[in-house]
Amino acid sequence: MEVGALHASSLLNEEARSKLNKMSSTMISNGEIPDPSKINLWEVNNVCEGGLDLLTTLRNIKPKQLGSIYGQEGAAMFPTPI
Repeated sequence: MEVGALHASSLLNEEARSKLNKMSSTMISNGEIPDPSKINLWEVNNVCEGGLDLLTTLRNIKPKQLGSIYGQEGAAMFPTPI
């Protein structure tokens, strides 16, 4: 923060200039994030700058079918013990 004050900047200004939210949204949409269905937390510093687009992108991630994990459609969340 002290460095930002010296350069008349702030965390929010730096984030806005970096376009990090837009870049994150694009990376998720383009498949550059492996298996985005496993994302359960995404930290955002400035939701005002591209935050709604990022939220929409995160909400549109389709969860993988649990059945595909166990090799069958609609399999139980926890397999039956043998």
